Amino acid sequence: MKLKYSAKAHGYWLDGKRCKSPSAIAKVPDDQGGLTKWKLRQALTGVALRPELATRIAAANGNKDVLDQICEEAIHAAGGNSGRDRGIAVHGITEHLDGGFTLLETPEVVAIRQQYQTLMARYGLEVVQIEGVVVHPDLMVAGRFDRIVKCPDGKLRIADVKTGESADKYLHSHCTQLWLYASAPLLATGPQGDQDFEVTEFTPMPAVDQDIAYVIHLPADGDGDVIGVDIGAGRDCFHNVITPIWGWRNRKNLRVPVDAVIQPPMPRTTNKNNTAAPPPRTAPDEGRTGVNVDSLRDRYQQLDPAARSWMEAKVGEATRAGVTFHLNTPTERRAWIMSALCSLAVAELDDDDTVKAIARHVTGDDACEWPTITAGHAVGSLDAVQAKAFRDLALVFASGMGVLEFDERGAKVAA
Repeated sequence: MKLKYSAKAHGYWLDGKRCKSPSAIAKVPDDQGGLTKWKLRQALTGVALRPELATRIAAANGNKDVLDQICEEAIHAAGGNSGRDRGIAVHGITEHLDGGFTLLETPEVVAIRQQYQTLMARYGLEVVQIEGVVVHPDLMVAGRFDRIVKCPDGKLRIADVKTGESADKYLHSHCTQLWLYASAPLLATGPQGDQDFEVTEFTPMPAVDQDIAYVIHLPADGDGDVIGVDIGAGRDCFHNVITPIWGWRNRKNLRVPVDAVIQPPMPRTTNKNNTAAPPPRTAPDEGRTGVNVDSLRDRYQQLDPAARSWMEAKVGEATRAGVTFHLNTPTERRAWIMSALCSLAVAELDDDDTVKAIARHVTGDDACEWPTITAGHAVGSLDAVQAKAFRDLALVFASGMGVLEFDERGAKVAA
């Protein structure tokens, strides 16, 4: 496993794939409307202060990269980056202080040093590690924490330096960001400072507290404070809010054919009154019970969050239809279905069209393709024998050998 960092892009790549950062993930639930409007106001102010920027905007002729750069310059001209610049300076000063380096004692450096050291002494916090790059390989997340501190009670906790004036008022994103640092399984060996690196060696993350972390608030005005934050709540936010949002954003095939809405095709499957019969809502034959699903659970946990969210949605659809395949009751039927969905997810075939088409093929029941029948309901209606056939055909698709065709009833497996 290789982790690469680019200082210019301020991003991490794990085995060639771009990682998400804890700070960006933590902002997913935030309402960014106010920040966006503030940036627009700053950009307009900057153009007014530097009229030549308007000429450069015209000369850019729509080039997005050039326009992005001009916007940054305009915001900087309006003073919009002053808080960020101070934050970078404070991080550097406190890092050098903890590292034992001698700094040029300007009045502001002295003020920051006294503010920081006073807070650390007041709360009895001892720095045991300065900056560290953590990695969540299963989530494709990587980022750099500020400190690990030892507390008077002997516990190790993550501590992050924040300089924003409102950092002590809006703690939501801090909770999630610091939980992602604390819960990381791996720590990269070797990287120092904000410079490019590539590492292939990792050590286990120290046993830091998973419930509480600290924000060391060092504002420009005032004494600041050390704020304890509930990173257990951040963990809940990640699993219950952020992961479903990712799943929704990655949802595919939301378009419904107009013909299917205006005049749904009549399926071939009928009951004794010659009217359409949907898949059953009664519990299908489960086959053998008490099967070992430990490896299947492990395989599920190794999926990326979007894939797991998609599978959870299918289980929910089946449960609401009365034909669940949740593994809380380990049976052959449920294991075959979950194994099939895992295979499709790994192959990035986690879409409802494919699931419903395979279910239609193994049952011969066109009702599986109705717009009103969810993919979870269709696959949850399979009995044990059909579930095994569903798993086998899913493996064919996962290997790249499966083909879908489309007819008036929707997608189907090509013969």
